[in-house]
Amino acid sequence: NKMNNPLANVAGILLFCLVTLLCSMKAEASTWQVVTENTGLGGRSANCVAAFGKFLAVGTDKGVSIYDGDSCTWQPLPLPEEIASLSVVDIAADESGSLWLATNKGLINVQGKRTYIYGPESNLPTLDVNKIQIQENRIYAGCFGGYVVSAFIPQGGMAKFSPVNYQTDPDSGA
Repeated sequence: NKMNNPLANVAGILLFCLVTLLCSMKAEASTWQVVTENTGLGGRSANCVAAFGKFLAVGTDKGVSIYDGDSCTWQPLPLPEEIASLSVVDIAADESGSLWLATNKGLINVQGKRTYIYGPESNLPTLDVNKIQIQENRIYAGCFGGYVVSAFIPQGGMAKFSPVNYQTDPDSGA
């Protein structure tokens, strides 16, 4: 009699748990979506992501795509034409909701409808920015050659960057 066999009861319970686990895993897996250029992503590859509020910003090989969590839609980040399709290698959002984009054409800061582009004229050692990090009220940018700069995050307008791990030559004007 199977009802009197404790081993059969344990096996039945384990089988039930396994089936329940597999069913729940299948339900979770079915919620994944693959997003491509055909379904809303602005480029072929997603290089980096930053979450801010109900939005997700994805840096791609052809600019930035914004996912709206309320409408579940993708839109390209509106940028000036000369930088709209740059490859974005790193992205961060500061506490005010501004986006910072690392590209090989400089550091880009999007503050609402205003866009600021930082390069050597803004005290960056090179145009090729590889990494950005925000900590409290400061932004740090890693540039080609291992150079690091930092600035206080502006509350509107442009930031003023200073070297972190190198010194500028006072006679060079840099």
